[in-house]
Amino acid sequence: MKAPLANEHMDMEKVDTPYDIRKIITKWRYSFLNKQLFGHLDIVREESSRKLYIVDPGSFPEFTNWKCSGDPVSKIGNLILKEYKKLKN
Repeated sequence: MKAPLANEHMDMEKVDTPYDIRKIITKWRYSFLNKQLFGHLDIVREESSRKLYIVDPGSFPEFTNWKCSGDPVSKIGNLILKEYKKLKN
């Protein structure tokens, strides 16, 4: 979770994803014939109505804020190759 209009690369806090947001993510992810491996959605909740808005769907993640062991680009590349090999078999 990130504060609205905050710097794109600020530290974020991991929170449990509410059910209504999980539904949006699942629908977005599976709306393509080939299920997406990666991507991101920027979702905003209006405080007064609690209504959700997708404000920036993206087909690929932004790596600069990832905290993981090793190079995230290589890790993603390897995951893509692994999925591709599954499709070929």
